Formats: sequence, structure tokens, C-alpha cells
Amino acid sequence: MCYVYTDADDFDYGVKYPDYFTFTGNLSVGMPATEDNMFTDCLIIWPKFFSGYEYGVILYTDEGDYQIYVNADGSAVNEEDSKAVTRHRDTIDLLLRKAKEKWKLK
Repeated sequence: MCYVYTDADDFDYGVKYPDYFTFTGNLSVGMPATEDNMFTDCLIIWPKFFSGYEYGVILYTDEGDYQIYVNADGSAVNEEDSKAVTRHRDTIDLLLRKAKEKWKLK
């Protein structure tokens, strides 16, 4: 089951509950879509079973898209993703801030 909410600034927030017999759900925040581009950068947050979170971003560019794991501070988990994260740092920081405001994440 998934629930989606759009705020006054057109950011999309999603809550995906775990499916039956699974423990995997997620939270997501997406940048506002435009008429020209429905696919926008987004942050996905997976709550860990006992505590904490794992974070990932999907970043779209003219060359293609990136699916990258990031730390809670927005830095790349894997060194080979550091350049893409650096190029999209402002967007990642904004998405993290929106997520932390919405769900009171630490």
C-alpha cells in the first residue's frame, strides 16, 4: 500500500508500507514535476528493522539517470558516485531537508 501527498510547493511525499510477509517499505520525497519533465530527482529512505535509515537518490541528467546510495548527510556511500553527488549536492540537500521536516528524521 502506498500513500502520496503533495505539499504547497509541489514536492511529492510517498509512504510505501511493507507488502504482506515482507519488512521492506520506504519513504520518498520527489522534486516538483514540470510539464516538460515528469521524471524528477527523488530521495528514497528505507527504515532499518531495528533503528536508523538507509538513503538513496535517483538523479536525472541529460546523459541518463543515477541511482545512488547516500549517507544521512547526503554524501555518497560509494566513492565512484562522489562526482554525481557533488554535481547534484543542492538538490540532495533540499530533498534531505524536506524529508527531515516532514517525518522528523534525525
